[in-house]
Amino acid sequence: MKITHRQSPAESGKGKKNQKLPLFFAVLAVALIAGIGLVAALDGLTAPETTDPDRTAEVNITTTQSSTQTTTTTTAKPTTSTTTLQTEPEKPLYVLPLSNNVIAEYSDTPIWNETMQSYRVHQAVDFGGTIGDKIVAVADGTVKAVYSDPLWGNCLELDCGYGIVVKYCGIQTDCQPEQALKVNQAIGTLDTVPCEADAEPHLHLEVSVDGTPIDVLKAIDNLE
Repeated sequence: MKITHRQSPAESGKGKKNQKLPLFFAVLAVALIAGIGLVAALDGLTAPETTDPDRTAEVNITTTQSSTQTTTTTTAKPTTSTTTLQTEPEKPLYVLPLSNNVIAEYSDTPIWNETMQSYRVHQAVDFGGTIGDKIVAVADGTVKAVYSDPLWGNCLELDCGYGIVVKYCGIQTDCQPEQALKVNQAIGTLDTVPCEADAEPHLHLEVSVDGTPIDVLKAIDNLE
């Protein structure tokens, strides 16, 4: 005899309720599985791990140093050695023997000589100065004679060649005959001229060419 148990409505509802639970869990399980899969998928799509910003800068930024080699070219200018030859000043052919103070000019016409109290020709040029002043050679030459004259005092004759002889009257000198002299070389000092003693101190200078007296000032003018 089959016994059938009758369930109360409450139990009947409970049974139905219990029948629904497995379905609910099944759906939940599927949902969970799906959720886990979704999470896994999302994990796979996660952005790359962020590294330290400074390090990122070091990795991503590549600094390229351009090593430019500077070449300094020194151009050496050729040194020109200039040798300046210092030439000696051109030697003059003649100079004045004492000063340019002429106190008596050359004259072929007799003029009054105060000391001698007479008219005499004056074939010479008198250069004024002070006793002891330096006297020089008027040109290159050789001492021809040195002597003392009662009228003209101490004298020196200088042979300049080409027949030219210069006679110094009123000179104190230590030069000796045959002594070579150069133009402008000191040859003595100013002394006195006895026959012209009343004039101021001076050098009486006579110049002759082949024995003929000439005006030395005119000769100099002609040379210039």
